[in-house]
Amino acid sequence: MPDAYERLILDVFYGSQINFVRIDELAEAWRIFTPVLHAIEAQKPKPLPYKCGRLVADVRKWPIWLL
Repeated sequence: MPDAYERLILDVFYGSQINFVRIDELAEAWRIFTPVLHAIEAQKPKPLPYKCGRLVADVRKWPIWLL
């Protein structure tokens, strides 16, 4: 059984596009996330500490633009 990269290359050779995004999906993702990335860069928020073993830091402390 081929490993993941071999499978991906074989899919390319066979013309399967199931593992790839379309250009319109990629453009939409950038349209959505670019303002978020700019806000993070401008505000330079500090990482929120959390106790070991917890999955998520306290949501009440998150910046409003992350919710």
